[in-house]
Parts: sequence; structure tokens; C-alpha cells
Amino acid sequence: MGAAGLAVLHTVSRATLAEGTGLCLVAHTRPVLLPPTTTGMHTLFDIYPDLAHALPRLAGGPDG
Repeated sequence: MGAAGLAVLHTVSRATLAEGTGLCLVAHTRPVLLPPTTTGMHTLFDIYPDLAHALPRLAGGPDG
């Protein structure tokens, strides 16, 4: 993920925060996880390793 991808994540994160919703990233590979982590952007949204972990939390289920 490059600068353009990070810019999109930042923009969407701000928009979802303003609307009272949330944003999550589903990723488990180093090339995708490293840029948000090294820039500190990982604090703007939750990161899940797969949809099986993300969907229950986004739906407000028992794990969310």
C-alpha cells in the first residue's frame, strides 16, 4: 500500500467518524499492514485478519 492508499484510508476514516460509523481494515499480510502501522494510522481504525473476525464486531455482536 502506497501513499495513495493511505490517503484514501485517512479520508474515509475521517468521513466515517464524522457520520458516527466506523471503518475497519481486513488484512493479514505484511505489505498491507506495514504502512498503516509505521505511519500510526492503525490507530484510526480496527484491523482484522479476516472477515470472520470483522463482521461480528461490525454488526455489534457478542464480540463487538
